[in-house]
Amino acid sequence: MGGHLSVTTEDLAFKPHILNVQTKYLFISRYDIASISKAKTFGIVSNGLSVHLNNGEEFKFVIAGKTKFLKAVEDTYLGG
Repeated sequence: MGGHLSVTTEDLAFKPHILNVQTKYLFISRYDIASISKAKTFGIVSNGLSVHLNNGEEFKFVIAGKTKFLKAVEDTYLGG
């Protein structure tokens, strides 16, 4: 999914780019997240994040600075 992913105290918020296939805002409650891990797009490019939910759903995002983003998630949700 292309767009802007941000972390708040309550959820992950995704705002899609205007030309993206995904056109709706997505909010994932921090309490619904089972895990977040680094991922590869197309199986080779290490620029993605996989968000796994407690109900088995998975969302994949392409993100620049994924290590910094993961740290922000840990700091926000797990107290660093």
